[in-house]
Amino acid sequence: MCVIRSLTVLLAVCWFIGLVGCGDDHGHSDHGHKDHGHKDHGHKDHAHKHEAKYGGALVGLGDHKAHLEFVIDADQKKFFMYIWDGEVEHPIRIKAENVAVKIKDGPTLTLDAQANENTGEKVGDSSTFACDLADLKGMTKFDAELPDITIRDETHKDVHFNYPRGAEE
Repeated sequence: MCVIRSLTVLLAVCWFIGLVGCGDDHGHSDHGHKDHGHKDHGHKDHAHKHEAKYGGALVGLGDHKAHLEFVIDADQKKFFMYIWDGEVEHPIRIKAENVAVKIKDGPTLTLDAQANENTGEKVGDSSTFACDLADLKGMTKFDAELPDITIRDETHKDVHFNYPRGAEE
């Protein structure tokens, strides 16, 4: 009898804690962000972080609408920019043949769209852009800016970031 009473009290306490827990059913598991803006729900104590797919520098755009990932790939001898959705899960193609990246106190790089037979991406309809690693002139840490990039009909101007830290909004 004492065991049943203890279990009943324990279940009641668990139920109560679950009831008052966060107090705001805003669906952390639903990362579509259709019902709310992340800046609106007042949970500053647990920031929404994303992981870069290829271990590069992640740059958030437009309140989690898209991300850019910059990667130095020593094996391929290339500097890549990948365009991802807001959750860094799916690539987003853009209609551009190249993208300019201005390195502070350094060169302006031209990253060319990369074709990919496996995904059907082609120049002018790609989510991946790259230039030769030699264009960085040995730099592995730098501040940079994209003057502008248009993703899903939204133009982002003066996008500043640091490599390798990135710039999450």
